[in-house]
Amino acid sequence: IRTRNEKGPEASLLDYQRAIQVDPNFAMGYRAIAGAYSALGQIARASEYITKAFELRDHASEREKLLITAEFYSNATGELDKAAHTCEALIESYPRDADAYNRLGTIYSLQGHYDEAIEMARQCLRIAPDRLASFGNLAAYLIALNRFSEARQTIQQAHARKLESYIVHTDLYLMSFLVRDSSGMQEE
Repeated sequence: IRTRNEKGPEASLLDYQRAIQVDPNFAMGYRAIAGAYSALGQIARASEYITKAFELRDHASEREKLLITAEFYSNATGELDKAAHTCEALIESYPRDADAYNRLGTIYSLQGHYDEAIEMARQCLRIAPDRLASFGNLAAYLIALNRFSEARQTIQQAHARKLESYIVHTDLYLMSFLVRDSSGMQEE
């Protein structure tokens, strides 16, 4: 996870692959690989790995089963309502689980419910204030609603916590693109 946060999803794949080589029934290892491939835009491979995680979910804890199930419905089958209900059940059972809020925010954003996605990202950051991906998600949801000033503040908060990654630069590039700031795009 540290490798992914610091160097990106591609760099983390070797660690994740090693984990499933050590334990071929490690459902959360397959989930991690699916997440990395999804972040890299390799949706078919991500679907393959989350499907494998879903098949192995009986080897996971109850919390992990719910996470895997939510991601399976959102990423492999596209059943976003089922994914959202699974995340809501996860939050009800594990109200301090940052992953649940993060995943539900992502699902809300895929459904175009950006205000709800923003609230989920903020809740995630209340629980896990050093979670870089949640800063990136929150900024992206704010950008989707043309709330650029709030998105920049969110990115500045990540920088203040010494959280630096391609994620925040992607958001900054996107904002520069949307306002036709070619020098800002070049900088990012």
